Amino acid sequence: MPSLRCIPITCVQRQQPSPSDLFTPCGERVCVRGQTLDMQTAALLQGRGLTHLLAVEAESNPVDLDALLHQAARSSEACRIASAHRPQWSEPIGPFEWPATSMLRTWRGVQIRNIAENLEHLQTGQGLDQKAIDAVVDGLLDRLKRHPGPFVELALDLEETEDYLPSHAFTVAVLAMALARQLRWPVEQVRAAGIGALLMDVGMVVLARSIRQHDQRLDSTRAAAMRRHPIFSELLLRDAPWVAQAVRDAAVQHHEREDASGYPLGLNRHQIGDLARVLAVADCFAAATTSRPWRAPKLAYMAMEELQQAAARRRLWQPAVHALIQAVGLFPVGSYVRLSDGKHARVVAANPHAVDRPVVLRLADATHGEGELVDLASLSPEALNVVRPLYSAAG
Repeated sequence: MPSLRCIPITCVQRQQPSPSDLFTPCGERVCVRGQTLDMQTAALLQGRGLTHLLAVEAESNPVDLDALLHQAARSSEACRIASAHRPQWSEPIGPFEWPATSMLRTWRGVQIRNIAENLEHLQTGQGLDQKAIDAVVDGLLDRLKRHPGPFVELALDLEETEDYLPSHAFTVAVLAMALARQLRWPVEQVRAAGIGALLMDVGMVVLARSIRQHDQRLDSTRAAAMRRHPIFSELLLRDAPWVAQAVRDAAVQHHEREDASGYPLGLNRHQIGDLARVLAVADCFAAATTSRPWRAPKLAYMAMEELQQAAARRRLWQPAVHALIQAVGLFPVGSYVRLSDGKHARVVAANPHAVDRPVVLRLADATHGEGELVDLASLSPEALNVVRPLYSAAG
């Protein structure tokens, strides 16, 4: 049976014959089994921003890399998660105890730097740091237990970072945990959603920097390599025995879609696990509301509408989209809205049972200052409602 692994270039013994055929993530063979990867080739690969190679041990030649990658992906299973029958969460604390935005940004920045350091360790062959991953997820779980209403503010209003990957992983973790809680998953499964979000894209480190941090749309060759990253994630996670099988399966499947239009395998809704379905919804929302070099971010309200349309077309899992709307609201925490009395307001908490009527803080004027805290769900729509979302406090 052929074996397939992701190995750091720095770990390849360049003075000895390679026991494996070595390929780049794009499928280019750089060393044949029994030959030596010379120093010049290794330097050229690293100069292209590559940190890992695919090592294939197979008796037959030529090696069918695509077939091996698909075989690795097909080992995943469609795990189902049942809702908890008893409440497993403490009573929420109101929005007054939720930290100020400046404090949230500071804490969020520390977590994102920790995620970035973990990815850097992985790139250099040191492996994933379980304690660092656990610390991020446990910190989020604690905040979700105590502040479920405004919790998702941690995923919104993100500052742009040079490396998209760590920030995106953190954002997806916040969203995935929030909607998993809304689905009434047991606490351990909500925690698994956070771990899965942080690890689902680790396979991106295998790709060249020019692909990973691209500033324009990818050509067909690079796009094909990008679409392999879920498989690369699963291969890397095999070297981390502390990662649950369900999380590894979700890493492979998080770009699959209910209508079989996803990748890398084109699985349908019966073949995709619930954890992957939750990660897919959180991933789509996070990507849509984040700025990229080739497009501006979408308003959270617009992104939510697109998710609802995708769920209606049976492309995304409808329960997960509904749970996200309940957790985030149609007007997410941290966003700005115009009220029917002409005032601008900042959303400070969602109302799961009235997603279009959040708790808002009126602004003293259109640019700064704070006024009255209003729970729109406690008022009639005729008395006060949201007219439209805003890009900023100024409109």
